[in-house]
Amino acid sequence: MPNISKEFTYNVPNEWYSDNFSEGKTGTYIYEGPEYLTIEIDKETGKESGWCLYSPEEHERPVALDIIRITIDCDENPLLCEIINDQGKDSDREFYASRQWKILCKAPEGYVDVEVPVEFHPRDIYDESRVKYDFSKDEFILPVKTHKTQSYIDPDKVTWDHFRIIRNQILSNADGVIDDGMPEEHRQLWLDYRQLLRDAPEKLAEFHPFFAELMLPPPPDGDVLSVSQEDLLAEINVRD
Repeated sequence: MPNISKEFTYNVPNEWYSDNFSEGKTGTYIYEGPEYLTIEIDKETGKESGWCLYSPEEHERPVALDIIRITIDCDENPLLCEIINDQGKDSDREFYASRQWKILCKAPEGYVDVEVPVEFHPRDIYDESRVKYDFSKDEFILPVKTHKTQSYIDPDKVTWDHFRIIRNQILSNADGVIDDGMPEEHRQLWLDYRQLLRDAPEKLAEFHPFFAELMLPPPPDGDVLSVSQEDLLAEINVRD
């Protein structure tokens, strides 16, 4: 099956991980991939089932009775094909790592900046894992990525009380790490780290607590003591 290169325009949200497109922003992107993509759709839920089919040989494979195959013309629907293409360039780690980023929240010294891409690519905006087919309208639905859909956390429900629960848990995880036998330089790193955690509610007070948690410093020995924001916030009922 021949590959094509197709430039297209897509809508861009006002902010990172937002479903608000009121400012009318747009971007341009180039789809590079097969001219046609075939995906298997669950007849009951409309959800994609399995990987895209690329070659004629794959189409000869039997299909389950509860599955329907739908072929998409990527010259006519480049945005859709960019999102569902399992081998798209935006899934390439090297391509992703080469992107330019900008600071969304500039952190005080010792804390971590919150960064977002300079340009929002289609896969930043549309969620390839939740693409569905609407049988009543005979069309695909491309759900938008938001903080809620990606972590199941509603940022608006996160408070400073929640932030302190997370900070306190991280401090607790670091208990017992420091001992008198440590090299002084390494010991000081841990002392500084713990002090940053203690000072965090005051130092990060100007930010929303949801983003303030993302700005907490990593432990000196990597992320072995990190706390899952999603797990903790799930326990304190701020999931969407």
